Amino acid sequence: MDKVFFKNEYDWVINVLSSCKTLEQVQVSRNLFNRLIEKWKKTEISIDFSKIEGSYIKIESVILSKMRKKVSSLRSYS
Repeated sequence: MDKVFFKNEYDWVINVLSSCKTLEQVQVSRNLFNRLIEKWKKTEISIDFSKIEGSYIKIESVILSKMRKKVSSLRSYS
């Protein structure tokens, strides 16, 4: 049951990350993720947190890449 709760919270953090439009919002999402990991590391649940963090970082990289492309395309129209 704990894994279901963790998954729900992780999915919520990913939804927050996916909705980010600014670097500040990405930083807030990163803080949420770090707090999530800290919270669940204190429990007895067996989760591979390094794998979860790797997954988060990949998604974060995609979001940041999209932001850079958008900024770059906006500059080319100036």
